[in-house]
Amino acid sequence: MGLLYIMPKSEKEANQISTKNNTCIINSYSLPYIFWIYFLIGLIVITAMSMPALPILKKLFIATAAIDRLMGYLTAGVLFAIPFSGLCFLFYKKSILLDPKEKTTTLTNSLFGLKIRSRKYDFLTFEVRHFLTSPNMAKIKKETNTRSFENRGHYILVGFLKNNKEVMIDRHTNKADLVGLKSLIEEKLNI
Repeated sequence: MGLLYIMPKSEKEANQISTKNNTCIINSYSLPYIFWIYFLIGLIVITAMSMPALPILKKLFIATAAIDRLMGYLTAGVLFAIPFSGLCFLFYKKSILLDPKEKTTTLTNSLFGLKIRSRKYDFLTFEVRHFLTSPNMAKIKKETNTRSFENRGHYILVGFLKNNKEVMIDRHTNKADLVGLKSLIEEKLNI
């Protein structure tokens, strides 16, 4: 999700960085407004597709055969799940909580303002790495006319624990943004 939900890279982005009880909280940016337009277009398409199916769904709900009722409920569930999953993407937020006193970092994922996952780590060091799983033919051949089609991969910010275990903190297509986030975390934790 790091490629969609961008984290701030410096303290100048004060809207995304706050301090509460001596803990620095770094919040991700929400998705750009164009995603709301995509969501509304998808909602219109799903509604237009669902309207002719409503009489059939009503018949399936009251059918005597269990398989027919099951198909009706599954179809209704899918028609509900598609726009709901779009809303989940729009209201997802990730946060990094830095406690300089305890030298701990808490990575939190929230959905609709409710914390769905939170993990506390005691990182020793941080590193920004390039990540490219599979280069495509344009990347392998390195021709000038196919340069724009090259798979360049992305960068990941990794934190190292005491037992040399690595934990991915964030990812981004721009290395400078992750280097800025790494510096911000190290400054706030006094590492």
